[in-house]
Amino acid sequence: TSCPDIFACGDCIETVDLLTGRPTLCMLWPCAKAQAEAAARNCLGDKTVYPGALKLISEEVFGRPCIAAGLLEEELGGGEGLDIIEKETENTCHRLLIQNGRIMGVQAVGSVEGIGTLISFMKNKIPAPEISRMFNSPMLREKMPWMLALNDYLPMGTGEGN
Repeated sequence: TSCPDIFACGDCIETVDLLTGRPTLCMLWPCAKAQAEAAARNCLGDKTVYPGALKLISEEVFGRPCIAAGLLEEELGGGEGLDIIEKETENTCHRLLIQNGRIMGVQAVGSVEGIGTLISFMKNKIPAPEISRMFNSPMLREKMPWMLALNDYLPMGTGEGN
């Protein structure tokens, strides 16, 4: 709140979107939990700043893992500066939204391997060209085999997302 010794969290507050910096309501459990932790730390005298909301939904539907993180195409204003990378197989569907060189949203159905890495890239605002550079580096791929999971999201050697 704007009052120095009053703290609030959860569905009753407006916060900022971690990716856009714009005011938002995030009525999701992960947001409320992180806000509650920041409020509790501040109540205990540990000056903590809540960095902003990153929308995250994870669920299993008909036995398939599903996850959505960040923003949707509609929230990003449609086509202006928006690149959409989609990969679909018989059992999986992956969608990556890149706007102005940054990952702004990711959705996955059927396989969520590697999604944590993409969420970390989003939270840390790592530019897509830097991600592509890392992804296409043979040395890094050898030392970090977890990067192979990103194959579902970033087409190898295509330069997409630059």
